[in-house]
Amino acid sequence: MSVRNVTGIAPPLPQNPSPVAALAPSPAGLVVGDTLEALVTGILDPRRVLLDVKGSGVVAESSVALHAGDRLTVRVEEVEPKILLQVLRTETPDVEKTGGYLRLQRSQPQSLAQLFGLLPEALRAENLPLLQQPSTRKLIGDVLRIIGNLVVTQGTLKDPLFVRNYPGQLGLLLESGLLKGLQGGGKDARTGAAPGPGENLKGLLLRLSEELRLQVAAQTADRPAADPAARVLSFLEASVKSIETQQVMNAASLQSDATCFLQIPFQAADGIRIQDVYIQVDREAERQGRGEEKSRLVFMLNLDAVGEMMIDAKFAGRALECRIKCVGEAVREFVAARIGALEQGLARAGYEVRLLDCVARPDLTEDRMEFLGSLSLYRRDSVNLFA
Repeated sequence: MSVRNVTGIAPPLPQNPSPVAALAPSPAGLVVGDTLEALVTGILDPRRVLLDVKGSGVVAESSVALHAGDRLTVRVEEVEPKILLQVLRTETPDVEKTGGYLRLQRSQPQSLAQLFGLLPEALRAENLPLLQQPSTRKLIGDVLRIIGNLVVTQGTLKDPLFVRNYPGQLGLLLESGLLKGLQGGGKDARTGAAPGPGENLKGLLLRLSEELRLQVAAQTADRPAADPAARVLSFLEASVKSIETQQVMNAASLQSDATCFLQIPFQAADGIRIQDVYIQVDREAERQGRGEEKSRLVFMLNLDAVGEMMIDAKFAGRALECRIKCVGEAVREFVAARIGALEQGLARAGYEVRLLDCVARPDLTEDRMEFLGSLSLYRRDSVNLFA
C-alpha cells in the first residue's frame, strides 16, 4: 500500500549482525487516530529509518526525507496489515536550523539593505489604502522611526552609543541567551535588559504583520485592495526573516568563536549600503587572571568616497593596535593624511596607541577571506552547513 507522505512501520528485523538486529517489536496498543511523538534515531538507507516510538525502537519505511535527530508528530492511520503513520510535523534539529539560516545569509547577504532601503517606501499611506486605522498608522510610524535611528547618517553618527544600542533596537537580543553572550555573562548581563517586543524593529514588524494579515483576510473579496497589502505582508515577513538570520548567526558565532556579527546600514548617495562589523572579546582571559581584557573589532566597509576598506583594531585594556587596509595608493594617501588627527583623538579618549597605520592593497578579497576563515561558521571543514 502506498500513501503519500506516510511512514510505514515494518515488522521487527530478524536476529542478525546488523545495527538494528536487537530492535524491540513495534509498539503495541496503537489506535487509529492516535497522535504520537516519534524520534528518528538513525538512517538505514534512503527509504528506511530507525524510529523511537513510545520508547520502542522500530524500523520504518518513509516516503518523506528524514534525518537522524528529527522529532516527528505523527498520526496513526492504519494498524493492519502494517502500521501506517502520517507525518504531521517535523521538528528540525538545531544544527540544521542554523545551517538553513547560514545558507540564507550566504545567498542573500544584502537582505537587510532591502529592509532599510525599500520598506519605508512600501509603507507609504498611498500604497496601502487598507492601513488607515489609527493604531496601524501609529505602528507604521514607530517602525519608520526605529528604521531612521538604525541607519548611519550624519545625524546618528553623533550618538556615541549607536553601536552599543544597535543590536537591541534591531531586535537581536530577543534571541535566547544572546544578550548574555554579548555582555559576557557578567554583571552587565544580570542588570541589563533587552528592549521589549514593542521597543525594537523585529517586535514592531511582527505586530504590524499580524495586524495586516487580519486586514488582508477581511478583505479577500476586495482583490484590488487586498493584493497590495498581501505584497507588503510578504515583504514584512521577509524582513523579519532577515533579522532572525542575524540572530541565529550571532547565537552560533558567540558560542563557537566568542564573536558578535553586526550588519549596519549606512546611508550612501546611491542608497543603503550594509557594512559588516565583527566584535570579539576574550573575557575568559580576564576572569582567569591572565591579564587585561582583550578585544578585537573588524570593520569590512564599502563607502562612497574611499570604496572598500578593512579596519582591524585590537585592544588590550586601553592599549590599541589598528591597521587600516584600503584599495589603491590614492586612498591610502587620503587616509594617511588624517592618521595624526585620529591618533590625537584616541589619545584624548584615553587610549594608548601602539600602532596606527594604513596600507594599500590591489584588492581586499584575500584579507577578508583570511579573517572569515578563522571563524568556525565559515570553515567548510567544521560542519558542512553550506552544501
